[in-house]
Amino acid sequence: MLALTCIAKHVSIYRSDYPSPDRAQPAGFPEAAGHHAEGWQRPDHLYPPPQDAYDGNGRTGRIINVLYLVKEGLLDIPVLYLSRQILRTKDRYYALQQQTREADMREDWVVYMLDAVAKTAEQGIGTVIAVRSALLDVKHHVRKEHKFYSRDLIKSLFSHPYTTVQYFASQLHVSRRTATKYFDALAVSGVLDTHRMGRANVYVNVRLVAVLTGTERDP
Repeated sequence: MLALTCIAKHVSIYRSDYPSPDRAQPAGFPEAAGHHAEGWQRPDHLYPPPQDAYDGNGRTGRIINVLYLVKEGLLDIPVLYLSRQILRTKDRYYALQQQTREADMREDWVVYMLDAVAKTAEQGIGTVIAVRSALLDVKHHVRKEHKFYSRDLIKSLFSHPYTTVQYFASQLHVSRRTATKYFDALAVSGVLDTHRMGRANVYVNVRLVAVLTGTERDP
């Protein structure tokens, strides 16, 4: 979360200063946006031509942008989901691509990409905070209501949005019978939601899925 906070802060500084040439610009972000622009203007420079890249250059470019931020030390892990913000503003995205390719006018493109990074980072921070809040709520609930509470149990439940008895049993080194007993009790208390998949049950972490899908309601 610290890395995402730094991204939001530095990009906000850059946006407020840009395009003043006498002020320092945070390294990494303009270059990432520039690389994306280069990819559209000269596909052979950094990206393969659209017909050679799966689903065109856009997603390939956004993946490389995020990996570039990791390389420059601005992200610990590639968790910045730029596609969501770009899809929300795709008309502007395509218009600026056209402008960059035909007139080599890159300033608006760089500012657009920096804005996308900042908003995505802010959304990421919000998601991290919400996941942490959900984890603590579930932790307190399980500790109060169930004798089998453990830190490892909570950690396993929040490692993935859903899990199975087999996976959980291997993670906590308990028998399948014990794991099933735990899960059934957690389902009764509303922590997990049970779905039948073939011959086995899949157990969904209700709070975590609500956070990740944006459907969680305020208490």
